Amino acid sequence: MAAAVAIDPSVILESETLPIDVDDQYGYGYGQTMGFRGAAPEGAQNAKIVYAVDRAKVWKMVEDVFNKL
Repeated sequence: MAAAVAIDPSVILESETLPIDVDDQYGYGYGQTMGFRGAAPEGAQNAKIVYAVDRAKVWKMVEDVFNKL
């Protein structure tokens, strides 16, 4: 999916930009990626969170690649 979005961002139907952070403290949530609405911890970076894509368009991209093989 990331490749499809990188090749053609128009496949995105619904998205939101949020500050995100990764839990790097050893414990239950280690490695968990967290998005924040409102106040975010220091060092959080903005990322586009994709909620919906045009599935027909993505599958067409996949089919086109396989047809070229």
